[in-house]
Amino acid sequence: TQVSWLRYFFVTSLIHAVFMHRSMGPNMNDKHIVDDIIRMLGPGGSALSYGTPSARAELTGQLQKFVHPLGPTPKRCLETFVDLGLSDAEIGRYFRIPQHVVTHLREIWKIDRTD
Repeated sequence: TQVSWLRYFFVTSLIHAVFMHRSMGPNMNDKHIVDDIIRMLGPGGSALSYGTPSARAELTGQLQKFVHPLGPTPKRCLETFVDLGLSDAEIGRYFRIPQHVVTHLREIWKIDRTD
């Protein structure tokens, strides 16, 4: 369709512009350019947030380091995996976080096993 062709043309033009821009000098901030492109292509024209993820008051700084792999709704994610019957060790292996962290998160968020 015409819309998909235009989108393809737009994306390839942006990629070409990035590569041309990179060759213009060593002082280029490539990450900044890529972020700008992602913002333009993302939904609403702003795919990346400008702020940092909000801290969860109930979690220590050490635990917050392990919450990121669980996605934007970590409590709901953990509840889902527990409801599916996975053990803390299995959940930990899946998300590559220590088993004791999974157990501790379950205790903090009061997620009980329903055997």
